[in-house]
Amino acid sequence: EQIVRTLGQGEQPQRDTIIRVPLESDYGSGVLAVRAGPLTPLFGDDEVSRLREYATALTSAMDRVMLVAQLRRSAQLIDLAYNPIFTWEITSGVITYWNRAAEQTYGYTAPEAVGRPVDDLLRTELPAPRDDVIAELRERRRWNGEIVQVTKSGRRLDVSARWALQAGQAGPDIVLEINRDVTQERRMTQELRTARDDAERASAAKSEYLSRMSHELRTPLTAILGYSDLLELREPREDQLEAISSIQEASSHLLSLVNDVLDIARIESGRESLSPEAVSVGATVEECFRLVAPAAAESGTRIDVRLGGLERAFVSADRQRLLQALLNLMSNAVKYAGGGAVVTVQAVRNGNGSIRMSVCDDGPGLNAEQQARLFQPFDRLGAERTGTPGTGLGLALTKKLVEVMGGDIGVRTAPGEGAEFWIELPAAAAPALPRPLVPHPVAVSHADGERRTVLYVEDNLATVGLMEDVFALRPQIRLITAMQGSLALELAREHHPDLVILDLHLPDMDGDQVLRALRAAPETAQIPVVVFSADATERQVSRLLADGARKYLFKPAKVPEFLAVLDEVLSTPRAGVPS
Repeated sequence: EQIVRTLGQGEQPQRDTIIRVPLESDYGSGVLAVRAGPLTPLFGDDEVSRLREYATALTSAMDRVMLVAQLRRSAQLIDLAYNPIFTWEITSGVITYWNRAAEQTYGYTAPEAVGRPVDDLLRTELPAPRDDVIAELRERRRWNGEIVQVTKSGRRLDVSARWALQAGQAGPDIVLEINRDVTQERRMTQELRTARDDAERASAAKSEYLSRMSHELRTPLTAILGYSDLLELREPREDQLEAISSIQEASSHLLSLVNDVLDIARIESGRESLSPEAVSVGATVEECFRLVAPAAAESGTRIDVRLGGLERAFVSADRQRLLQALLNLMSNAVKYAGGGAVVTVQAVRNGNGSIRMSVCDDGPGLNAEQQARLFQPFDRLGAERTGTPGTGLGLALTKKLVEVMGGDIGVRTAPGEGAEFWIELPAAAAPALPRPLVPHPVAVSHADGERRTVLYVEDNLATVGLMEDVFALRPQIRLITAMQGSLALELAREHHPDLVILDLHLPDMDGDQVLRALRAAPETAQIPVVVFSADATERQVSRLLADGARKYLFKPAKVPEFLAVLDEVLSTPRAGVPS
């Protein structure tokens, strides 16, 4: 039997001995075994030392082979990556590895890239000085940021880069750079940002257009309706009353058209401001009934209200807009059902948690072709040939109002079977303190005999002339007019009027600038300001009231309404004049 053993330090092998030298590798362990034979009957110290050297060299060779194999496998895996990955020495910047994705992204093959300085090859643009970036990389062992690099063809790339630093044990420190081409993402982001900015500019331009249109359309109506009111107040003859009535009717029709067009434009532009709340079904129907009753009585139409026990129910809606929508449906039913018709207003609760309010009539109904044209602006379905007044905007506006409140609207009709128009809105719980639908009128004390001064700021001569005639009805008031904002500020400081009535569109400065200047100066800060403007946009109203306007009065205003506001503001104690 042969002896197999490991030689100890200084121990001599015996004949027929198998000498075993341990092989310890980073990737495993083994032995180098040599058997004594005829050609090597004896092993001396030299032979044993040489065997140990062979074992050490063999271990290093095996480690190198395994490392190369591992690196080759890693490189193969890295080549499968979608993102460019390469390495470079941190001191010299020379590229030491270049994967396949880097070849595809930058256009350089691995032989072209390896051995060249990375900055010379890719012309990298860093977000900070390179020394600062390298210092951060050395300190934190990693860095990430957005850089710009240039391909072989000269195309600039936006790159999201991640760097990791590997300190070399016996060689230079190596930076592993993993990049992602985000050029397309940045382009899309910029396009979206540009589109958003364009949309915001378009929205602002549309708002300005609406404001200007409101001003340009309402301003001439102010003079038309105002002078017709003055003529009516001066006890005209019978034939003059007919002319005045015709003027007011035509002007009211035009004003209704302007209001509807502006409402639709506001909704479509997303500028409609709503105040959702719990709105009483019974109170809404009752107010609409009161408003439409005179027209129903004139045409001989009977209105039946059948709420089915839902008088005390509530829906979630903007109160004013719901009132406007339901009133449109009831007015249309009275207008188009024909004389002697019956209009029924109903309310039912649906199983989906909503309440449907419907307006039914027993009129002629609508055929399929007419139904397809419903809710289209300015399409009156042939009613324009009957002499029945209307703008063709009521149903279109009603549909938009209901939808913007989160509700639904529809119709069920057939020729000879009348029509049912309905509005469906989510049901709501009753509020803790229900607000009355119609506020009680406020008692206004008219101006007494005390002399008052009013500064009226307006650039339209026709409106200025009208206001001079209107103020003639209040002889105790001294009227001062100004057609420019800068002049108005001078007159306010000089005369300290009891009231400033302010238009917004002035030739030298906007009315809101005048208002802010009045509020900023101590000598004019306490003067009440009433804005009298044709700009009826809700955003404008809210902004001016927040800036300190006492009231906001829309043009055209009925003369009695204007005088009521005038008397109400002047009935407050007169502001003291600062010394």
